[in-house]
Amino acid sequence: MKLEDVESHQPLAEISIIPLVDVMLVLLILFMVTAPLLTLQSLKVAVPEVSTERLPSAQLPPAVVVIDGEGKVFLEDKPIELSELALQLSELVKKTPQTPVHLQADKSTQYQELAQVLAVIRQAGVIQLGLITLPEGK
Repeated sequence: MKLEDVESHQPLAEISIIPLVDVMLVLLILFMVTAPLLTLQSLKVAVPEVSTERLPSAQLPPAVVVIDGEGKVFLEDKPIELSELALQLSELVKKTPQTPVHLQADKSTQYQELAQVLAVIRQAGVIQLGLITLPEGK
């Protein structure tokens, strides 16, 4: 055996990065999938069930805004865009400022859609806003 052969058999001291990156990506994906599930369990919101008395009928007939399960908005049973809803409600408020507006939303309505409609109603200057619900137990 030559002296040169001993020097050529050095131990392989490199760490392979590819398996390390693969493991880290799998862990990252696992954390990304499980993190939302953990926060949903920690934020349990129990919606209160209340029995309310029927409010006395208003002197003016209310304007009824409806949001269906698909997120479509209706004013007095006619489909309407949000920009047009703002115009019609502001005209109604200018004519009769005390006109109540009742909002009826499907229970599967996304919160974002509901918030947008509420913002439009608020910007139109509506003073009296009511939410239409079903009585408890029905």
